[in-house]
Amino acid sequence: MGYDPVKLAAATEQVVVDGNRRKYVRLARPLRFYGGTSSATEVGCNLRCKFCFSDKPVRKPASTGKFYTPQEVFDALDASAKKYGHKLISASAS
Repeated sequence: MGYDPVKLAAATEQVVVDGNRRKYVRLARPLRFYGGTSSATEVGCNLRCKFCFSDKPVRKPASTGKFYTPQEVFDALDASAKKYGHKLISASAS
């Protein structure tokens, strides 16, 4: 069964955005990629890829994650990067 990613994006936005706050399932997670990265994982996606490994953050965004301001996300990523010696930070979808 097909879906409309534009309609899905609009519906998802209603659940994962609250003013200037956005839902994240993980904040400041240290990863080994690119020589070390501190990452924040957003909740919600407007795609339904057949082999997607992310379940709850994509398919159940209303019951997953917590809202954070951009400053809170940056502060957590910055602290993680300093703690682990990472030169890169990222915020990405599930």
